[in-house]
Amino acid sequence: MAIFLPVQDTIDAAEMAELLHKEVELRYGCPSGIVSDRDLRITTAFAYNNSMNHTLRVSLFKALYGFDLEFHIDVADNVPEGEIPAAKDRIRKLYKLRQGLRDQLNTARQCQIEYYNKRHTLKTFKRGSLVKLSTRNLKLKNKKL
Repeated sequence: MAIFLPVQDTIDAAEMAELLHKEVELRYGCPSGIVSDRDLRITTAFAYNNSMNHTLRVSLFKALYGFDLEFHIDVADNVPEGEIPAAKDRIRKLYKLRQGLRDQLNTARQCQIEYYNKRHTLKTFKRGSLVKLSTRNLKLKNKKL
């Protein structure tokens, strides 16, 4: 299916994202692709990242929002106010997902610490020892040191 949205030349990425959300996503669901005759910055500025992160073992979008892009929650109109089971279920899923992400990050952090400690040797210097010092990263008033 193709949907054509006429826009002005002055539209920016935020306006384009709002238009896409209002005219396409709310009516038909998330598009599988976008073709635009505008600058690539328009379509890439609000593109969703569903690629798998190696450390987290989930996509960054799922890590932030708790679901992949194709996942939609439909809530019936006859649900009393304040009692939306899908919202409570989503919160539980987000909590469980973030716990898992926290565990994955801690595991990755531990691996990095172990890798660093295996290859790092502590260097100690005695008072009065001569050492070479690079001034490349030091901001000095007088450069002739």
